[in-house]
Amino acid sequence: MILKLLFSLLVLANVVLLAYQQGYLNSIFPDGREPTRASQQINPGAVRLVAPPMLLASTAVSTPITPGTPGTPITPITPITPITPTPAPMAVAPVQPGVAACTEIGNFDASEALRFEQRLSAIAPQLKPGRVSVNDNARNMVLIPPQGSKEAADKKSAELRRRGVTDFFVIQEGEQRWAISLGIFKTEEAAQAHLTALTGKGVRTARLGLFAGNVNRAAFRLRAMDAAANEALTRVKAEFPKQELRACAAG
Repeated sequence: MILKLLFSLLVLANVVLLAYQQGYLNSIFPDGREPTRASQQINPGAVRLVAPPMLLASTAVSTPITPGTPGTPITPITPITPITPTPAPMAVAPVQPGVAACTEIGNFDASEALRFEQRLSAIAPQLKPGRVSVNDNARNMVLIPPQGSKEAADKKSAELRRRGVTDFFVIQEGEQRWAISLGIFKTEEAAQAHLTALTGKGVRTARLGLFAGNVNRAAFRLRAMDAAANEALTRVKAEFPKQELRACAAG
């Protein structure tokens, strides 16, 4: 009896399920599927399909617009103006003066002054030095004692030249007549250094002495010298090692 009841319930359930699937019960149980759902829409003609914003942006970026496609607006591309770097200002090197204002050389005695003028004229005849008087109050002298006569002094002078000593003069008057001066210096240290240098050249008779009184000597001033003139002056200066180069005194 129970089995028949269960069988009858199963058959009834299948019949109801089949009727529902076939849509016979839509008026009672709407299934929510097409076309029934479409018939239940409100104002279906006002509905528009819109793509998500991200999809639109992606499509605009990834899909190139082909020029000439009908109906497709083409936005002109604005050219990018290249940025020209502004050049850094060039460093201006300071102008190096090529001309010396005034150069002075020496405390020359009379014979040395004449020889200096002759050598400078031979090497650089375009230079016209101006001679000025210099009051030399140096007290330290390097000298070879008096030789007794002009002939003996000349013989000693020739010996000095053979040893490579050319910067000297023969004293021809006073207590030291026929002595040979090898230099007068303002300090004893400078005189001693010169004597040591002469000894190294084989000059054995030179001595240190004191020079009494002031002596008027000559110096030479050269103005507006260019590089060539400076080079010529340097060559002549090498023949007068006791003389010094200096800037001209003011005035």
